Amino acid sequence: RGKIKASINVNSVVNLCLPETWNGSIKTVNILSGMHDSTKIAGGTIDRLVLCVNSLSISGGTFKEIRNNNRDKNYNIPVKNLLKLGYVFKQNNQTIEYTAEVPGWGSLSDLTVEKCEEHRDKGGDNLCDFCNQKFTVCVETTDKDGSTAKYSGLQGAFNETQDGATVKLLADIPAGAQGSAYTVDNKRITLDLGDKTISGSGISATNGAGLNITGNGTVDGEVTFASNSTGQLQGGTFGKITSVTKTLQELLPEGYAYRDRNGDTWRSDITGSSIENVVVLKAPIQQLDITNSIGKLTYGYSEDDGQHLLVEPVLLEEYNKNEVGYEWHKVDKNGAESSDSVSTEQKFSIPAGLEAGNHTYRVHATYHGYILKEDVTFEVSKADVKVTKAPTVEKLIYTGQSMALIVNSGVAEGGSFVYSMEKDGTYTSDIPTVKAAGEYTVWYKVKGDSNHN
Repeated sequence: RGKIKASINVNSVVNLCLPETWNGSIKTVNILSGMHDSTKIAGGTIDRLVLCVNSLSISGGTFKEIRNNNRDKNYNIPVKNLLKLGYVFKQNNQTIEYTAEVPGWGSLSDLTVEKCEEHRDKGGDNLCDFCNQKFTVCVETTDKDGSTAKYSGLQGAFNETQDGATVKLLADIPAGAQGSAYTVDNKRITLDLGDKTISGSGISATNGAGLNITGNGTVDGEVTFASNSTGQLQGGTFGKITSVTKTLQELLPEGYAYRDRNGDTWRSDITGSSIENVVVLKAPIQQLDITNSIGKLTYGYSEDDGQHLLVEPVLLEEYNKNEVGYEWHKVDKNGAESSDSVSTEQKFSIPAGLEAGNHTYRVHATYHGYILKEDVTFEVSKADVKVTKAPTVEKLIYTGQSMALIVNSGVAEGGSFVYSMEKDGTYTSDIPTVKAAGEYTVWYKVKGDSNHN
């Protein structure tokens, strides 16, 4: 079980057996000659494995270096000759392909040997590129350049496919290793669930990844969009969805919504960062068409049933328009809507008494919990000021005191008078006064209030 610091030489009459249960280490093993059909390496660590032969049966262990010391320096040892059927070399957590070689008088370093669990076929021959065995295809990938590959597992597909690729499920996917979530890391991928199911903990998008999900399949666990990662959900059933950077609503393309997994209640106005047990579907109400029959309104208008807004919801054909409810809310200049609705009818008649200016109303169309909102803005024009009595003057006699030049200031409906001693001067509401005798001209205007010109 300890460390063997010496070199072990194996020749044609000696076989080496390192079982899977052995966890010790050997400094150097030299395989000098012979066929070595009985030499089995399944465990432990060999710092340096030197080969003067071209075949072994390795099914486990760790190797800091495997060196090809065959007499012919031009002879490369195929890695398949060194491995037990169904096993592979991994280097820096990357699986070495079945066709790889140990170069003549060269070496491969930092290797581990494992049973091939993540199969891949890029050649289209239905054989694994790593172990050359047939396998059940569960995933197919299509890269941006059109190249395709087939995989037995989802994580291998996520790891190897290019940025911008599509990953399509062809079969149900079991839970990940040790119950961990499948990970999309620092790349953009579209995952087509089809009608398949991913069991286990779910999927995590990390380190700025972009994960778009389509199809009608199911992720039993949680889909997590970690910090700086994002995506879009265009279908699917989910045990849980969590988003750190984007809101849950921002994960949905226009016209999609969340619905309860086990019911017909839709989720709207979601404020938290997580949501559980939902299906992503096209929303029941796709748009709101609003007919504006208001015409031109001037301040002081009379209420008329013909002055109204009418909302017409556009629903997908499987939903009943008669089950849509309506609420109209007044919206202030900051975009905040009134807490109380001003109408619950499909047709909203414009109330009398609105001030001059722009007015915005927001309609809520509700279908079994799903809410689609639409704003409509119209203008009430200012009315003209009406002068009922103009300012008048009387003959004034010098007294040595300040005197107002206008005795009767006049009356105006919807405004007030302003005055100036100069035609193009500054006008104020103060009536001009003078002390000295003389002839004066006072200019005046009518200044409308907020509702009048």
